[in-house]
Amino acid sequence: MTYAEIMRRYGMLVALTLLGGLSVAACNTIEGAGEDIESVGEEIEDDAS
Repeated sequence: MTYAEIMRRYGMLVALTLLGGLSVAACNTIEGAGEDIESVGEEIEDDAS
């Protein structure tokens, strides 16, 4: 295995790791936004009754 092949595989590993990390962060952000919207909805519902 040549140096170039090793570096190419290492680069792919780094790229996939970063992509996985971004996916997890985005999922947490969407989940947090959903919780915020839910709490606002509950506040409106409480005020209406």
